Amino acid sequence: MAAPATRTYQVRISLLNPPPAIKLGMTAAVSLTSGGDQTTDLISIPLAAIYQTNDTPSVWVVTDGIAHLRPVQIVNLGNDHVQVTGLRPGEIIITAGVHKLRKGQKVRLPDGVQQ
Repeated sequence: MAAPATRTYQVRISLLNPPPAIKLGMTAAVSLTSGGDQTTDLISIPLAAIYQTNDTPSVWVVTDGIAHLRPVQIVNLGNDHVQVTGLRPGEIIITAGVHKLRKGQKVRLPDGVQQ
């Protein structure tokens, strides 16, 4: 889970064949890229939409008026928005009260919002 004060995540990685200049205990800035030639669709959503249980960030997606929990991968974290993969353009997600929902709960969409 993210640290409450810094909204950062503790990560442990290992390097295969590290350069000799890298010493045990050093800190580093790390950026991750996709492992293949696939293009990854990033979608920017409000940070408040993230519902995290254990180590799995998820969002509530609305399908036919029912809330479903969908795991996502956080790629980039901003002050009030995050970029994620695992969502499709046009899907409706819940951005407020995400910790009060339960799987299969019926939800009402705001006026003018259609599926």
